[in-house]
Amino acid sequence: MPDKLKALTLAAAVLFAVASSGCGGGANRNGMGGPSPPADNRSFPGGIPAAARNQTHAGESVVQSSNSTDGVTTDDISVQVNFRQGEFVDYRVANGDDWFLDLEDPETRTFANRTGQLPATGSTVIGLLAAKGASRRTDDAAATIYDGISLVMYTDIESTTDADYLVWGTWVDVPENVSVHKEIVHGAFSSGSDPFIQGDLRPLTGNARYQGNASGMYFEPIEQPLAGYSFEARVTLEADFGDGTSLGTISGSIDNFRFQTDGDGTRQSRPGTMVTLERTAIGGANSGFFEGTTTGNFHDGTPLSGRWGGRFYGNAESDGKPGSVAGTFGSVSDDRGLIGAFGAHGGP
Repeated sequence: MPDKLKALTLAAAVLFAVASSGCGGGANRNGMGGPSPPADNRSFPGGIPAAARNQTHAGESVVQSSNSTDGVTTDDISVQVNFRQGEFVDYRVANGDDWFLDLEDPETRTFANRTGQLPATGSTVIGLLAAKGASRRTDDAAATIYDGISLVMYTDIESTTDADYLVWGTWVDVPENVSVHKEIVHGAFSSGSDPFIQGDLRPLTGNARYQGNASGMYFEPIEQPLAGYSFEARVTLEADFGDGTSLGTISGSIDNFRFQTDGDGTRQSRPGTMVTLERTAIGGANSGFFEGTTTGNFHDGTPLSGRWGGRFYGNAESDGKPGSVAGTFGSVSDDRGLIGAFGAHGGP
């Protein structure tokens, strides 16, 4: 299998192992067989459904997760990425003071870190996967994590001189003795190296189109009681900067979905799946942060709804408009749906 496909396949397979490892009758935290203890009466975060419905958090990164207060995401993800020789990337992803994963952490296993090419935009995308937990395998075939953090990250960084790169991804936080999907914390994040200067947004006029790649996690309880399979897709955004008297609006769509359908990472196109990023006002703070609602349909016709958000990046374009945009999105029904993130660059 080529490295570029292997990287993405391993990422998908490991995340599934994390999300499904706590099923009743499976292994517990110490790797012993037998059912997990019954869940206590804690208030559980709610998995993908909660993350998809929560409002995005505008911090150093755009973040959308199932941890929230009054429906607003509380997780605060910071990302540091540096290209180095040999098509490798140094990285550190931290969630405030709660947890961090990086290349130098001795408890982190990095399964895939190779430059690859995804279709649709021609952007170079590097797939990274790290996992931290009580138990794990160190071969390239699989990982078994009974509780811990698993992270999949993509970035279009191309070299040490790349001044406008984006980074986006998803993570899963699996508590001890997890038994149902609502006990898992799912989250998505996006960031970039060159946030667009807030003061330059209002004078802009006309439209801009952005296209790129999206990735994330989806759940179907009938097939996957705890969820954990991944997807890849295409994102298209249209920004209307107006007549120079306002900040304008932005909208878009996620389509061309390719779903992982089994544990070995096999992907299947499901053209009936579509997420609409409903038109929303470009914000007046946080360098053009924006957030809004989503609608859509799952491949089986189930209607979906949720939230999305993003931010502009790239200050060096000849027309003065943002060169790129990155964000997060979620769209769910009561028993199926998805959460993800995207990175997109301007084009014709």
